[in-house]
Amino acid sequence: MSDESDWMPPADGTPPPQAPSDGVTPPPPPPSGPYLPPSEPFATTPSTAPTAPGVAGPPSMTVPAGPPPPTAPYDAASPPPSRRRKGVLVAAVVTVLAVGGAGTFAATQLAGSNAGGADSAQELGEQMLVAIENEDVLGILDMLMPGEREVFKQPTIDWVSELSRLEVLSADTDLGEIQGIDLSITDGSVEAVETNVDDITNLALSGEITAEIDGEALPVGELILDFGEDIDLSELDESTSTELDIPLTAVEVDGRWYLSVFFTIAEQARASAGELDIPASGIEASGGESPEDALDELLDGLETLDLAAIIAALNPGEAAALQRYAPLFIDDAQSMLDEAPIELDFTQSEYTVTGDGARRHASIDVLVVEGSVDGTAFELKYADGCVTASAEGEEVNSCELDEQLTGEEFDQVDDMLAEGPVRDLIDVLTEAFADYDQPGVTLVETDGSWYVSPIGTYYDQLLALIRALDRAELDAIIEAFPPAADAFFEDVFGADFDIDDPFLDDPFSDDPFSDDVIPEDTFPEDTFPDDTIVDDTIVDDTVPTDTAVESPLTRCWEAADATEASACFQEVVAAGEAQAWEAPLEMLHPECGVAEAYWTGFTMTDAEFFAIIDAARPCFLALVTSGELLESDLPIEYRKPECFEGRNWYQVFGEPEYDERVATCSEG
Repeated sequence: MSDESDWMPPADGTPPPQAPSDGVTPPPPPPSGPYLPPSEPFATTPSTAPTAPGVAGPPSMTVPAGPPPPTAPYDAASPPPSRRRKGVLVAAVVTVLAVGGAGTFAATQLAGSNAGGADSAQELGEQMLVAIENEDVLGILDMLMPGEREVFKQPTIDWVSELSRLEVLSADTDLGEIQGIDLSITDGSVEAVETNVDDITNLALSGEITAEIDGEALPVGELILDFGEDIDLSELDESTSTELDIPLTAVEVDGRWYLSVFFTIAEQARASAGELDIPASGIEASGGESPEDALDELLDGLETLDLAAIIAALNPGEAAALQRYAPLFIDDAQSMLDEAPIELDFTQSEYTVTGDGARRHASIDVLVVEGSVDGTAFELKYADGCVTASAEGEEVNSCELDEQLTGEEFDQVDDMLAEGPVRDLIDVLTEAFADYDQPGVTLVETDGSWYVSPIGTYYDQLLALIRALDRAELDAIIEAFPPAADAFFEDVFGADFDIDDPFLDDPFSDDPFSDDVIPEDTFPEDTFPDDTIVDDTIVDDTVPTDTAVESPLTRCWEAADATEASACFQEVVAAGEAQAWEAPLEMLHPECGVAEAYWTGFTMTDAEFFAIIDAARPCFLALVTSGELLESDLPIEYRKPECFEGRNWYQVFGEPEYDERVATCSEG
């Protein structure tokens, strides 16, 4: 999920997200700017990082498109803002940054040295800060472990090339430097935190990072612009700063220190699990003498449900961290597999291997597995592009489903697929992917042995799918999708869903239809309060879906600044056009001095946040003492600031355990 740059209050009057409260006070707008995920496991200590010139643009790992909204719960009366006016625009930018950044990340492999790395973990972290500040993607790629650099190399280069061909990205997309973004870091520091083993060290990078965004310079392709007629990329122009807090893990290989994506993930998991030591050694990779042998090794592990054998058969370039940390969990996991009531026997396997060099592809021609689940015998057979499943005298063939599946439910599906928008979409997809070339399983050679590559298989499957498309076919799919989705949901749910945006109404919502459904307990006894029906709300069959009541607060959310918005909220509430609980408490009481901070989303450091809260809290408590407000009207920061544990909750993202502690504390 991501947040929009240059946030504007929603047009439909719905308030933006806030820290958990009693649901009485609508929350402040979400912060904007590049998101660099916070981390708890590794403390930071000031250290001066050197500066040096660099070239190229930032990779996706350092510049995601924005922070996800806080995950702590809040009342249904204060839903997250609808972003329909910018849905296509933001989705386009996310695509550009995420995919373009990933392409840059891999493409620089062509120029990166094989040595790379640094003489020490501390030096590696300092180089990383310099590379981020100077947007030196080549330097960042040289810091990755050689095996990981290889994993992300050619497939991602091809992915970005294909997106440029389809005009999702612009034709002049520069894989060496993402246009439209400029980064700088102040007070950068690095702390190297040693672990119980000599070859793995955790790094904590901190400081303040500033991003300058030039929307019109972003490499957005013509397809995005064509399907968003009102897109104005200049709306993304922004200069924003946020705290830099990046946990990374460095690994020593042959006397050099490298950064590792997968070891970083493993170390985060180890920190969450508690006091566990890193194993001195892990599962030794065990490949095959040929690509076919590599597949056989994997199938042998699956057949015997031997987790260690399965992990050993994976490409160590991408599974080195999994293989190293496996002793921490494998005994428990294997015990669970041993107790599972399942038996497998691969009785036949035939492959066709294509390609040359150290990367091959295996197409499975025939695969037969016999076994039992909880005492019930079964057989699965794949041959000639069809899957046949048989158990207890019943048999189903995937290529003969029309004849084999019968009953009222299937008749309804047949009716829906016979004609109409859903049938049209299926026909468009069938034609578009008619030349899809199934690549099969990717196999790679590492240190003289062959291994199965799960990530390589994933990348190659995506590339095969996208290579099957051209711009006209992609246009046809985008055009056919909304009416097909409308028809599908109407047939399945009996409701007239309105999906007129190829990116859906809110591409960042966990539930794309969250704006369209009223929670069951929102309104008592089938009564609806005034001014609470929002766009697309389904009431009953007597209320047309295109008649929506606009909230009187709408114009307040569209105010140019906090002063104007505050005056508007007070005026609307005083006139009785809206209830006080519908408006932000901070905006109704600007005398407490928090209106401006609220309006800008509390985008500040922890110390600045609590300085504002400490100053405003007596004012709000005085309103409670006078009887003008109830204590339950106050958000957590004014009632129980200790629940935030000294942190600016509005700037903490991706930490569900912290959010849960805040919510639990607020309810206590």
